[in-house]
Amino acid sequence: MISSDRPPSYLEYLPFTISYDTLLIGFMLMVPTTYGGYIIAGILHRFFLDKDLAKWKAEHFTPKFIATKSKDKVIKLHGHVAKALSEVILVVLSLALICYIDLPMLIFVLLLIVANLNIFVLKVFYKSDNDRIGLFQLHRRQYIEYMSSLNFVFIFMILALQVKHFDIGVFEALFVLLLSKMMFQAIQRFSVENLFIASHLGLKLEP
Repeated sequence: MISSDRPPSYLEYLPFTISYDTLLIGFMLMVPTTYGGYIIAGILHRFFLDKDLAKWKAEHFTPKFIATKSKDKVIKLHGHVAKALSEVILVVLSLALICYIDLPMLIFVLLLIVANLNIFVLKVFYKSDNDRIGLFQLHRRQYIEYMSSLNFVFIFMILALQVKHFDIGVFEALFVLLLSKMMFQAIQRFSVENLFIASHLGLKLEP
């Protein structure tokens, strides 16, 4: 962007006027701000997670919204559920940004997410750790990783077509590509956490 004389086309959609140089400075400042925010968010996440876990472990605490015979079973899943929820939040934020930049891609990505989760439910989540999946006899974590990575290839192909034949700029396409990669990595981690949750609760797929 620094070497380009042409500002990205999404500047036209901003609700305020900003010069290209000011935009570049803003992007540069976003790098240390983002990393600093990441560290602060991690510290706060651990603080509130430990605080909530301590509340669950207290003998006098009784869950109000979860009907369970054994509170210990829920306590063991506390970290996995928290991680899964954080991945869901990341996916939702990524979808919101993609919606703002590229609405057709949002529809395509939503279809991919639904298809992936449906496949994982049918083929992965309720398998044991010793089971092998598919033609290549993959471990369930391998299957999740490879399927999630395959989505990135599909998105790259669609974005390349949009850049070539439709009105989408290169900068926007790169941003959507990075968001999509981050989002499907979050879905991969979310799916892995679901392996632990389904296994710990002894869930089985109904025939």
